[in-house]
Amino acid sequence: MFELIVGLMIIVIWGYCANYKKIERSEDLKKRNEEHQKLASEQWIKATILKQYRGNVLTRQQILDYQEEGLLDKNLKIEDWIK
Repeated sequence: MFELIVGLMIIVIWGYCANYKKIERSEDLKKRNEEHQKLASEQWIKATILKQYRGNVLTRQQILDYQEEGLLDKNLKIEDWIK
């Protein structure tokens, strides 16, 4: 009877640890996915702006004005792209 109780306790503890690691990995994957989405979004914005700038749809000043108005993120360092 004692062995049965100890065995069940070991199984419960092992299952809890396995589930905890699974949750931990899941949170890590969510964080990584958010970082990848942010990077992909920034790259898409950069590609779109550069395409419009090179195609003479937008001027350098218009792009900088959009950034000042808050329509574009100020951390994107657009001035470096359009030199």
